[in-house]
Amino acid sequence: MQKRLTVEGTTLRARPVRGAHSKAEIVAAVERVVWPLISSARLRPAAPLRMPLDRAADLHAAHAERSLPPGKAVLVADPTLA
Repeated sequence: MQKRLTVEGTTLRARPVRGAHSKAEIVAAVERVVWPLISSARLRPAAPLRMPLDRAADLHAAHAERSLPPGKAVLVADPTLA
């Protein structure tokens, strides 16, 4: 069964450096709106499984053995965040 998936993105390469809709304006908006949400943990990756980076081999083995359902997993470098 296929899932209905939409991938959206943008590139700043084709935008002007300054002025309306410029790279500087977009970066400033991300710093003002998005980073505070990430810092406060109100915006988090949509992944049901989070594991410390040092357990990457365990995660890989579990997926290879199919003992974990397929899906997203996040390997966290800072173990206090896992």
